[in-house]
Amino acid sequence: MPYNGNSDWRTSKNNIASDFHWSGADDALAAHQQLKAEVERSYPGATVIGNATRTYNCHAFVHASSHAWFNDIGPFLRDDYFPFTPGTLRTNDAVVYVKDGQITHSGFITQLSGNTILRVRSKWGAYPLVEHPPTSVPAIYGNITYYLRRRQSLTTSEAQMSEHDENGVVSKLLSSMLDSERLKDLWLASTPDVAEMIVKNWPEFSEIQLYGGHALGFIKNEIERSEGDKFLVLSIIAHHLNDPELSETVRSRKTILGY
Repeated sequence: MPYNGNSDWRTSKNNIASDFHWSGADDALAAHQQLKAEVERSYPGATVIGNATRTYNCHAFVHASSHAWFNDIGPFLRDDYFPFTPGTLRTNDAVVYVKDGQITHSGFITQLSGNTILRVRSKWGAYPLVEHPPTSVPAIYGNITYYLRRRQSLTTSEAQMSEHDENGVVSKLLSSMLDSERLKDLWLASTPDVAEMIVKNWPEFSEIQLYGGHALGFIKNEIERSEGDKFLVLSIIAHHLNDPELSETVRSRKTILGY
C-alpha cells in the first residue's frame, strides 16, 4: 500500500512518533456510504460519525489529532499518558484494545454511567469514524485492556501518585518476566524469532510498553547485570521500546558477554 514514512509528528516531550502518509487514491473515502451501512448493520449500537479514509487510523485519531497513520503507539504511551486502573474514569480518557497480547486499537470514552463506559469513539482502520458501545467492535480488536489519561490533565497529587504507582508496576512486571519458571518458556524456541514471538505473547509485554517512560531506568539497570535468557528477554523489550540509550546498553552488554 502507498504509505510513505515522514516522521513529522512529535510527542509532548518532543520525541518523534513515526508516522506514515497515504499517497494513493483514497478508495475508502469513495466507498464511505457502503462502509457506513456495513458498520451500522453489523455492530449493534454503532453509529458512523465520520467518513471512511485511508489518511489516518485509530491511533492517529486518539493520540495525534487525526494526523497520518501510526503503527507503533509506544512513543505516545511513554511520553503523553498516565496509565491507570479504572476507578475514576472520565470522558476523553483514552482506551487501548488488546488481542493475543498485542495492542490492536485505540479509542476514547465519550459517555459514562457512573464508572461504566457506555460509548467509545474510534476510527476503524480505513473504515469510518464510529461511536459505539465498548464491546461492539470487530473481533480482531479484542477487548479494552488499558486506560490512559493525558499527563497534562493530571492534578499535582495525581501526577505524584502516578509516578509512584508506575515505578512499582514496572518493578513487578520485570520480576514476573524474568522469573526462572517463566524463562523456561524460551527453552522451546528454535530460533531467535520464535523466542521473540514467545516473549511478545506474554501478557506483561504489552503492559510494560505502557509504562515505558518509567521503565527505561529499570530495564537499563537489569540489562547491565543480566546474561543468558534474562538478557534475551530484556533485549527484546528494549528493541520494542525503541529507546537509543537502551539500544546502546544492549550493544555494550553483548560486547561484554561476547555475544
